Amino acid sequence: MLTADDRLDMIDAIARYNNASDTRSVEDFLAEFTDDAWFTGGEGIVDGTSGVSTTFSFTVGGKESTRGGKVGLRAVLPAMFTHQGTHKRHLATNYAFRSLPDGRAEVDYELFVLEAEAAPAVGATAWVTNRFQRDGGRWLVEEHALFIDRSLLASAH
Repeated sequence: MLTADDRLDMIDAIARYNNASDTRSVEDFLAEFTDDAWFTGGEGIVDGTSGVSTTFSFTVGGKESTRGGKVGLRAVLPAMFTHQGTHKRHLATNYAFRSLPDGRAEVDYELFVLEAEAAPAVGATAWVTNRFQRDGGRWLVEEHALFIDRSLLASAH
């Protein structure tokens, strides 16, 4: 069972990586993920490498990488951050927590991306599921799955 402190720790981790995305800080972003983290959704898949020889193809803004975990994320995050523009804010809300039998936890939340290249507006929404595991007393993201809500994008055009 997750404690209130566990839940707050996971919300803090989500806030820290969203803020790191806004400020384009690769290392601050990576600090919230396990070494073999998976990152799926958006424009590709980053596949972890925990003892299994796997690769991924993750393309953002024309840049492709074929490494996994933090190594792969470190290779593609600069291009991803450049691709998303300079005036974005990632806001998370509507958290739902699940305790998993193996001691890990999952958190679902809704993500709003505010864009201010011209006038501030909601540029996108997405549903996110994070699988967390404890590492040295901290909750770190092991898997980050993002599902963009395309219905809002379609209605804007």
